[in-house]
Amino acid sequence: MGAATLFLNPRHMRVEIAHHLPWRKRGEHDFTFPTAAAPGIDLAVLIAVGSAILDVISLFEPWLLGLNDEYVAGKGLTYAIKAEVSGFQLVQNAPYLAILLVPVFLTTLSVILAILPQDLAVRVSYKMKSAILMAASIGLSVYPSYVFMNNLAVGVEMTAGLKEVVSFWTMGSGATLPAYAGIGFAGALVVRIFKD
Repeated sequence: MGAATLFLNPRHMRVEIAHHLPWRKRGEHDFTFPTAAAPGIDLAVLIAVGSAILDVISLFEPWLLGLNDEYVAGKGLTYAIKAEVSGFQLVQNAPYLAILLVPVFLTTLSVILAILPQDLAVRVSYKMKSAILMAASIGLSVYPSYVFMNNLAVGVEMTAGLKEVVSFWTMGSGATLPAYAGIGFAGALVVRIFKD
């Protein structure tokens, strides 16, 4: 059997096989993997995308519910919803709620870094970049809910500009969704760091 020489070109993922046989023409086989240089979008990034979407959805949900209580004969004390205040309505009185949009941009950046080749930033690995961005997203997602759930945040300072007369205010679903998004970011971070 004749000898064969194998040439590897790692930059283009090219494999060349040259046969030194007089009766056989020189053969060349290409194996191309266009996305081999990019880490790709994995499960962790998909979890982060879902969490960022949940943050945005929370701004459309009611953060405050204004309730009126009255005594109804035969039914007793009854509560009726007077007002539903979404996160976008509260941004005027509580500008810090706009922080919920920052994880969306950080997650988008994480997706972009997942698509780009690793060679563009060899000093910092994709794993480390994703960990930093997701860790920042966790804090920026949890913080608005933490502040809002504080008794002072749902007091007179926040509701003064709403001009709604209700018996009392209670938290809506929008006030709790970002906390779940923060848990999602944490899960994405754990998957990103400890995967494989």
